[in-house]
Amino acid sequence: MSSRFVQVSLIILVALTLIALITFFLWPMTTPSMVSGNQGMNVEDLSSKELLELSVDTEQITTNLYTNDFIIVQLNILVDNKKARKEVENRMSEIRSAIISVLASKTPEDLQGEEGISALEEILFKRFNEILNEGSVVRVLTIDRQIQS
Repeated sequence: MSSRFVQVSLIILVALTLIALITFFLWPMTTPSMVSGNQGMNVEDLSSKELLELSVDTEQITTNLYTNDFIIVQLNILVDNKKARKEVENRMSEIRSAIISVLASKTPEDLQGEEGISALEEILFKRFNEILNEGSVVRVLTIDRQIQS
């Protein structure tokens, strides 16, 4: 009886381990690759025409950083629908203000490297989504960045 109990326990343990491993390796493949907290749109599936129709480039923005160094930055904002694109265009002054406000609290060190750029994009992503009513921002990309002392 004890031998049978050990065999059943081992079979259950092996089965649970296999389920855990399969879940661990297959989970990333079953979830769409989203960016910046996107709520349902897979950016990689969009055609270049769709990307163009749903994105807005800001003008170059020159502003001071926290350290009185200055930065020149330009962003690309991708939204989930055409109404949201129109709203971004109409609210560009609020978007520019949010960018300037966020950058005013940053140092050049905060914006260095891939991590610094990604952190800035994530903060702006959240701020832009707070501004919009007609849709949501899917992705924010930094398309130009120059820091001057």
